[in-house]
Amino acid sequence: MSELVYETHLKCVARKGLRVRVPPRAVFFEFLTLMKIGFVRIFVTDFKKSLSFYTNKLGLELDYSDDHHWAQFKSGEDVSLAIESCAADHTEQGSRLVGRFAGVTMMVESIAETYEQLSAKGVEFTGKPEKQPWGGTLAHLKDPDGNVLTLMESAD
Repeated sequence: MSELVYETHLKCVARKGLRVRVPPRAVFFEFLTLMKIGFVRIFVTDFKKSLSFYTNKLGLELDYSDDHHWAQFKSGEDVSLAIESCAADHTEQGSRLVGRFAGVTMMVESIAETYEQLSAKGVEFTGKPEKQPWGGTLAHLKDPDGNVLTLMESAD
């Protein structure tokens, strides 16, 4: 996989006609192993309600919680989804990120089945699952704070 990333990087640089010094393979791969995404955070205002939503309605397994400000879920091999509480009445950085499209996609085996199960639990969706031109199917759901997350069934 890393070799493919390196080759793709080289092709992209060449295609764009960029004059950049591409690092040797060994340096490139060492750099890739130094940085990994650990958490994707969703900012919420009602921590307890959100914790219940992500565990009881979405069915995510809780990995850790401090019971009032931070919770992380077992949601992938290397990346964890986390919720972080911020006060709705403050203009702190996080509070401006509540109630928006989060850009988080959760992969599911059967989007139709997942959509029906979550809808039955009272999860609000912005619409029914839609087949995309590239072959996958997407559905967008809202958490209690209005953060929009995406469910995706892959094209294969």
